[in-house]
Amino acid sequence: MYDAVCIGDIFIDHFIKISDASLDCTLNQESCKLCLSYGDKIPVESLESHLGGSSSNVAVGLARLGLRTALVSAVGDDEDGKMALAALAGQGVVLDLVKRIPDERNNYSFILNYGGERTILGYHRAREYGFQDFEKSNWAYFAFSGRNFEPVLDQLVATVKKKKVLLGYNPSTYELMGGIEKLLHILAASHVLFVNKEEAQSLVSPSQSDKPENLVRKLAEFGPKIVVLTNGPQGAYALDGERIWFIESFPGKLVERTGTGDSFAAAFIAGLFYESDPRQGLRWGAVNAASVIQKVGAQTGLLTKKELEQILSDNPDFQAREV
Repeated sequence: MYDAVCIGDIFIDHFIKISDASLDCTLNQESCKLCLSYGDKIPVESLESHLGGSSSNVAVGLARLGLRTALVSAVGDDEDGKMALAALAGQGVVLDLVKRIPDERNNYSFILNYGGERTILGYHRAREYGFQDFEKSNWAYFAFSGRNFEPVLDQLVATVKKKKVLLGYNPSTYELMGGIEKLLHILAASHVLFVNKEEAQSLVSPSQSDKPENLVRKLAEFGPKIVVLTNGPQGAYALDGERIWFIESFPGKLVERTGTGDSFAAAFIAGLFYESDPRQGLRWGAVNAASVIQKVGAQTGLLTKKELEQILSDNPDFQAREV
């Protein structure tokens, strides 16, 4: 039996740090474009490669926090695929349900890091996961499917209902582009829906001025038991029934943001697993996310259960409050 099963693609993230660029932002600073001189040779300050992919990140995060965690995925039969499997095994993630795809490259991305923010260029091949075969688990987490996502979601919802698993769900770009009508069944089947503010707006509100409290209420109408909305440095919200809880971001020096939402999701689920309280989930998530932004790579800064609990013990006043 597993404590958690994470379902989704594995990536190798190649981080490219640049300084010879500029930003073109609107007045409110919420909509910015990264600008590079067309046709120029752009100097690179540093280049690093790390394991990535949302479900992979959450699987490693949960394993570090002490949950017996399996990953359901498929990797290419190339050096990146071998690197991914070795890295996951080294973190204690169970790989019995990861398939090797002969004669295919693994998924990868190039992440441009400028001023601590990231712009991601991704290469993605559609995969068949075979997640119907996983054994009994308390939790399942799903994030990132490709263009042909509808059959994947259909299979996932049927599996979650059959196995009576608590589902954590973060919709991918393709799913968001498909619109909320195509997500109604998985939203209703989700125990926790994880979104950032922009993802929430794309699903339920065209207004840039809609408050996070209103966004989580609108999303809750579609059936998830808990809605978690992260808003970067502005903190995070969780709606649990009728109550909305808010927590500020935990202090941490920003180096690079990739994987922040995944680290938050992993720790939030672990907080529920151990303490059955969304307020504690918010505390766990905020502390884990603050650690991740201080390192390059989505998994480098993920905390162990002992490390996270020590930070919480040292900061008893860091609490979620009702809004």
